[in-house]
Amino acid sequence: IFIDDLDRLHPGKAVELLEVLKLFLDCDKCIFVLAIDYGVVSQGVKQKYGELIGEEKGKSFFDKIIQVPFKMPVAQYNVKSYVSTALKTLGMAVSESEAEAYEKLIRKSVGCNPRAMKRLFNAFLLLNKIAENGTIMEASQRKMLFAILCLQMSFENVYNYIVQNAKDCNAEFLKSLTLTEKYNEGNE
Repeated sequence: IFIDDLDRLHPGKAVELLEVLKLFLDCDKCIFVLAIDYGVVSQGVKQKYGELIGEEKGKSFFDKIIQVPFKMPVAQYNVKSYVSTALKTLGMAVSESEAEAYEKLIRKSVGCNPRAMKRLFNAFLLLNKIAENGTIMEASQRKMLFAILCLQMSFENVYNYIVQNAKDCNAEFLKSLTLTEKYNEGNE
């Protein structure tokens, strides 16, 4: 039995649900796989039992329920391979340098979380279909569409500002957005 997204519940509710599940986890010929963020449950344990319990109580709570813990090796995702495969799946034949450009856009925007990347590519597929509308887009247009989508998904306020002030957003303005020292000085 696969149980996912417990970490989307309020932390206290996740702990309550785990306590109830604990009663059923000992069923013969049943294997339960719980996909959960340890931090959320730890926070729920603190909420339920108070701040005085500490980190050990959260670990102890898990140890009593989870018999075989497994942590996803998120630092070892091969983002480059994932991006190349996703682009090929979309029917886009891209060179290695183009794939690297897409990868860089992803790293600088939505990050390397597989779920976030999947959402990005799903949205890109939809927008690509809408934008094509019977015509074939050039590679540079597709890359621009992808970059705009990355901006929209990760920096919504900037995206909304550009959309609302499109007449004032000339090439010089857009280039100024890349000047990081402008933001490091505390200017908005």
